[in-house]
Amino acid sequence: MESEFHRSGGVFSGQNSAPSDRERKDFEQERQPEPPPRLFRRIRRDARRSLTAQWGKTAAGFLFLCGIVVLCFLLRGLILEALGLGGRMITLESGVLTISLPLVVINSALVLVVLLLISPLGLGYLRLIYQMTTGEEPFLSVIFDPLRSVRMTLRSIWATLLMMLVDAVALVICCLPGLTSMVAARILPGTTGKSAVCRIALLLLGVVLLVVGVLLAAILTARFFAVGFLLADENLGVIEAFRLSFKISRGFTGEIVMLMVSFIPAGVLCILLIPAVFVVPYVTASFALLARVLLDHSRCQQTPPPSPDDN
Repeated sequence: MESEFHRSGGVFSGQNSAPSDRERKDFEQERQPEPPPRLFRRIRRDARRSLTAQWGKTAAGFLFLCGIVVLCFLLRGLILEALGLGGRMITLESGVLTISLPLVVINSALVLVVLLLISPLGLGYLRLIYQMTTGEEPFLSVIFDPLRSVRMTLRSIWATLLMMLVDAVALVICCLPGLTSMVAARILPGTTGKSAVCRIALLLLGVVLLVVGVLLAAILTARFFAVGFLLADENLGVIEAFRLSFKISRGFTGEIVMLMVSFIPAGVLCILLIPAVFVVPYVTASFALLARVLLDHSRCQQTPPPSPDDN
């Protein structure tokens, strides 16, 4: 008689009292629960659920922001045509650097207008989606909330400038080895023999180091991903939002980076423009939900456990 294993009691009966290695391994595999999905996978799943029946609202907000940027560039073209200006803002001919002052003024004014409009409206768009992650159904007019407050408008502009500065500094520092290698390849004397081989090697090394530098800069700045959401809906100052984002993301950098990487295929589809109407809200909702989850986790960690005397 072959041995049988009574799973209820975990006892083998029959002629062979001890289970075989294969039976023991099969039993252990059956009893082991399936591991829970990674955090970034659950975030993506819950983000899709939070946007259910609200895709139209988020797509409309995204198209509205894109329309403002397009109108600004159309206005720039009309102004340049009316003034009879054209060409490049900076040209280099025969070793002489020429800067067109009118073009500098117009382009600077365009950047300022876009910054003044897109920063607060973009913050309002983040607030719209951030509220959706709690199951709310906010009105589309939430996008204009930051414009109704001078303080929020200034905060949004300051946060945008500071985030650009942080990204630029991280990118320069991380890409400096790659840039140094490429400059060395350019100034290396000789174009034949060993000199040519060294140049090619330095160029390839520079390209590799640049790619690694960009990825490293993205990882270093990933911990500030929640700044916009904290600033939009938590009534925080700019510096405080940066500090809190850096704090709540401690220990979750891998999940943040994995969430970013998981959206690379969807980002490639945005080249076709039309998918961006759906991809951008989906990505924004995912990071908004991740920010809320990490913020709640941080608050739970700070809450002291109840003492026995309270019972």
